[in-house]
Amino acid sequence: MKVTEIAAPADAQPTPVIEAVAALHRREMTDFFGNDDLVEGPEAMAGHLAAQTTARRVWLAAHEGDELRGAALSTLPLRDNTTVAEVGLGVDPDRELTPIVTALW
Repeated sequence: MKVTEIAAPADAQPTPVIEAVAALHRREMTDFFGNDDLVEGPEAMAGHLAAQTTARRVWLAAHEGDELRGAALSTLPLRDNTTVAEVGLGVDPDRELTPIVTALW
């Protein structure tokens, strides 16, 4: 399992890895909620990652070969509540959870 940082796109346009993370997130949310009403698309995700003025965002991707297996998304506020961080993990629901989470953690 290889873990890489997802680079912030300079033009706020989704890259292939951001599109893969968005698709993974859609699968996870649909599996959990039964719909994708709360899912942001790749364009919104790219915009969040590119906009680093109010928060530092670090996103990691876990790969096996060319396949995305999971992602870790962290947000560290730069202005308010600077002692609080938000961290989210997303894992391919068809894969074993433990090795992916271990690699991302």
